[in-house]
Amino acid sequence: MTLIFVLIGFAGLGLFLLLHFVLWQVLSPARKNTAMMTLAACAGYVTAATCAGILLQVPALAHGPVSLPLFMFLAVLYFHFYYGVDRSVSVRTLGALACAPGQSLTPNELQAVYPKEEMIHRRLGIMVEYGWILKRGGSFQCTEKGRQLARVARLGRRIYGLDATG
Repeated sequence: MTLIFVLIGFAGLGLFLLLHFVLWQVLSPARKNTAMMTLAACAGYVTAATCAGILLQVPALAHGPVSLPLFMFLAVLYFHFYYGVDRSVSVRTLGALACAPGQSLTPNELQAVYPKEEMIHRRLGIMVEYGWILKRGGSFQCTEKGRQLARVARLGRRIYGLDATG
């Protein structure tokens, strides 16, 4: 029976991935965000759990303690992978090099593929959206929420002995 509970968690992940793929084909870029991905993940798991209840007669209270944590673990791994691919400067640089003629680009050619200004403006926009910074006139100001996040990041850097992060 435990194998069925594990399979329900994997089925939830499979349904989430399918839904995520379909949604990302039809949604506008503005709607492709963490909240939408979280909704897709929840829909995938709930669909798998509902199907297990109907088809296999397995109540959610029986499989939930196994299938839900497994699904959440797998979903968090996928979120990390997705955002690493979506936002990583290193991954984007590797992709540009792999697709370039001779798999080689000069620093100026790389700058054209991923200009620093675009990277900075995108990240500033995200921080404004999440309420970590405010734009006032021509400059940016850290909010209280941003200061709290910076404190946590500094603590993490001290704990792990990191020089530079982000």
